[in-house]
Amino acid sequence: MQPQFSYASAILPILSLSLLLNAGAQTPAVPPMMVQVPYVSLAAGNTPGGVASTSKAAACTGYADAAGNNYGDGCPANQAGVDTPWGVTVDKWGNVYFSDETHIYVRVIYAGATTVNGVANPATTMIPAANASLGITTPLVAGDVYALAGGLTAGTVTTCNGGGSALSVDGSGCPATDSFLKGPYGPAVDSAGNVFIVDKSISLVYVVIANASSKAAQLVTLENPSVTSPKVGYIYAIVNGGGGYTDGVLAFGGKVHGPFGVAVDANENVYIADGTNNLVRMINGPGVTNSSGTSGICPANSCAPGVIHTIAGLYATCTSSSCTALAGVPAANISSLGTGFDAPMGIAVDASGNVYIGDNSAGRRPFLRPSE
Repeated sequence: MQPQFSYASAILPILSLSLLLNAGAQTPAVPPMMVQVPYVSLAAGNTPGGVASTSKAAACTGYADAAGNNYGDGCPANQAGVDTPWGVTVDKWGNVYFSDETHIYVRVIYAGATTVNGVANPATTMIPAANASLGITTPLVAGDVYALAGGLTAGTVTTCNGGGSALSVDGSGCPATDSFLKGPYGPAVDSAGNVFIVDKSISLVYVVIANASSKAAQLVTLENPSVTSPKVGYIYAIVNGGGGYTDGVLAFGGKVHGPFGVAVDANENVYIADGTNNLVRMINGPGVTNSSGTSGICPANSCAPGVIHTIAGLYATCTSSSCTALAGVPAANISSLGTGFDAPMGIAVDASGNVYIGDNSAGRRPFLRPSE
């Protein structure tokens, strides 16, 4: 049997992924449970050999985005311009996804036309569809970096969603590079290649669709029934933003505040490090059918498919002497979920359903073990 990530070898001869994971390395600027890909690495950035540079501009001229910016998309990844990347994930086809915070993009290093267990790399069709308005050159090139989501600013005129209208909020329901991201973090990728993104600045959670018949596509329709046929390469909000706190409702009508991290398990349950609320939240996957939930950790009154609820942290803002309940939460609930967090940022889930949380300000790495 081939290793799950064996096809990463398609890009590793070209690129060398520097993840700051050397034993004993001191990296205090990187929050627990998050991996920062510096622009000086050979994986992405314009300084081959890992030599530091004061420039973050692209060494290769790729294709420009809708605003005329050129960060080297469509170029070998080690010749691209990258600025303040946070979070990295790799799918089973070997594609590498990361958030380019300053350039307000989520980007992908393409692994090539690989096949795993008879399934072709979904990024081969997702990337061009996400960049539909930019007309990028195909076929895609293994080892090149491409924009996946983001690139527009509020007020940009776009032909998506009715044609010729000003983009007022986020671009949800548009090709993913016709969307407005302000503070992208994450990302996370599921087994079908769908890419989940959180935006800490506008408090939204998104998914970019790679497979229109997948559980992620079902979740999009569940959250927003007006989207009957999610499209490959399009971006959709599954938590509709605005900041604040709302539990026990469909996630599209719920609220998170300053999310920093996202993870997704095999049942398409989505986990969110809700940084400003100091909570860990969960959106039930579309396959939840019983009162205990597929993970065993959602309360009975919040176990319907698509519902968002809290699985860890306090329902409160606490000082050393007292806790004040979040708006809409009974004061009696403020200690019902055990130890509180202080700016949870990184989050991951393993194959057994254990959820790992990086508690940034507290400097801890706790984990949850779902009920068995």
